[in-house]
Amino acid sequence: MTYNRLTMDDLVNIRRRDTNQKASVNIGDLIKITLDKQEVIGIVLQVDDKTMKLQNARGEIKWISLYVIYEVLQYNNKKGAFIVDKKKNHTNKKSQTKN
Repeated sequence: MTYNRLTMDDLVNIRRRDTNQKASVNIGDLIKITLDKQEVIGIVLQVDDKTMKLQNARGEIKWISLYVIYEVLQYNNKKGAFIVDKKKNHTNKKSQTKN
């Protein structure tokens, strides 16, 4: 197990409370967070009780509170858990006629 140093920004972001609702994110999700008028886009690497670990496009690791305003850009679909099949199955329907 490797340990990364926490920066002052990480300590501030861990204590952040922008909302009362906890973010519902999973490992592997691509999310966008707005922190102090700055957008952070990253992949969720780890989720704890109150924090999440993100990696941005430059490879930087950031720890952020789960109580932030966020947007999920893409879900982690490794197992297809969030894929919804929008095609309708018309083969099982019986046609009804008026008598």
